[in-house]
Amino acid sequence: MENQITFGADRDVSVAHEDPAFDGVLHIFDSHWHGIRSATGCLPGRKLGISHKKHLDGGELRHIEGLIYKWGIHTICYQGYSNTADELVGIIHESLGSEIRQFCITHVTATQFENHFEMHMLGKMAARLRENKLRRLGSVKPGFSSVCPVFWGGTIVNLPPVLKRSVKPLRSLDTVLIPLENSWRKNLYTNVLAADAVPEVARILLVNQPSFLDEVSQSMKLRIIGFQTPSVLLGYMASSALVMNVTLAECQPMSQLEALAVGTPCLTGPLGLRGFSDHPLGRLTEVAVLDNPGEIAPKIATLMRLWQSDPKELAEMIADFKEKRTAAGIASYREFLDI
Repeated sequence: MENQITFGADRDVSVAHEDPAFDGVLHIFDSHWHGIRSATGCLPGRKLGISHKKHLDGGELRHIEGLIYKWGIHTICYQGYSNTADELVGIIHESLGSEIRQFCITHVTATQFENHFEMHMLGKMAARLRENKLRRLGSVKPGFSSVCPVFWGGTIVNLPPVLKRSVKPLRSLDTVLIPLENSWRKNLYTNVLAADAVPEVARILLVNQPSFLDEVSQSMKLRIIGFQTPSVLLGYMASSALVMNVTLAECQPMSQLEALAVGTPCLTGPLGLRGFSDHPLGRLTEVAVLDNPGEIAPKIATLMRLWQSDPKELAEMIADFKEKRTAAGIASYREFLDI
């Protein structure tokens, strides 16, 4: 049976930034929510995975309390929220009191409220804030306090992963990678059609099949690579000229941050992160119109041509963007957690 709690698992610490100020911080996330888990894995601090699929039993709760004492944890930051996390907030507050400061960050947008679970969880988070069991609520979505006024007015900025070993395969300047699932929110078909329309693109690598697209478009460029482990996917990103993540609803896509880590630009929708949307790379990679391939294709073509005409300039833009993004991420967590 799969372990229901994991502490310091390799996949949760191997690409993390290091900062001694976060040694007493424990990030608690749900092991089954892969996007949030990937984002948490890049953060400095300790990492604990739990499961929304079951209640924590007495032995697990004692183990968590033991970890808090052993590692000198003074601050807990819940990444995402579930009924299991909500129970843990109450138990830790009851057993350890205010000496353990508890915070929570949501990774959802108002678009996802069609899944009523998300609103129920936000309601529970707000209730724990009123009870002084949670110190502060934060979001990775800019302006989320306009949706839920009890949330902190700032924005949590996610960090790109730190790669201990360089990933430098030969870059194919005619190849685009689209690591999107086939769902309405992820906008797979629009991304594929946009890339297919660009003459400079010879190959489009896909993790998921755009079902029945052949009834609309007879593209010869598509290559289905299927699901990949994180390390292998990074290799595909590093060997591509461009990663595409132009989705219909997004906060801070991990695909963009992973692409940055290997020096590859990533197209996204408008993310609204102050200082980044108007960065030279942001202006090149953020798309305003998300559901029209004809609006996205020129952005692809510009980046493909820039790789050919001035790869040094593009590489310098990516490196500068990544450095600034990392600094902003650390600063946002320091401010949010008061450390």
